[in-house]
Amino acid sequence: MNSYNHYAFGAVVGFFYRRLAGIAPAAPGFRRIAVRPVWLPAVGRVAARFESPVGLIATATDGDANGLTRLTLTVPANTVVEVELLAREWREGGTPIDAHPDIRAFTRAGDLVRFEVGSGAYEFSILP
Repeated sequence: MNSYNHYAFGAVVGFFYRRLAGIAPAAPGFRRIAVRPVWLPAVGRVAARFESPVGLIATATDGDANGLTRLTLTVPANTVVEVELLAREWREGGTPIDAHPDIRAFTRAGDLVRFEVGSGAYEFSILP
């Protein structure tokens, strides 16, 4: 076979977007977006941009041997993002996420934090 147009190549790219960058639809047409990045130290920093039917979705992740330490997120207009991160002392713009006025539906479940944000640009980070 001489073709590179094979499902296996698409599956790898899908893994990059859905798992490493964390971008996946949570509802048809990307009206709700799920962002659940997986940090793999062997891979390192990851950045991805996706032109969805509702606009640009972008994430960038960084971390260290202890896990994810930074998530930069761009959310298109008229959408909601469901974010899921490991439970650490996350902040957005210097404000703890559980006290941030733009963060909704904040919950802790075991070793995870879950919350929602609307359209805009966000930079989530932990204190060193």
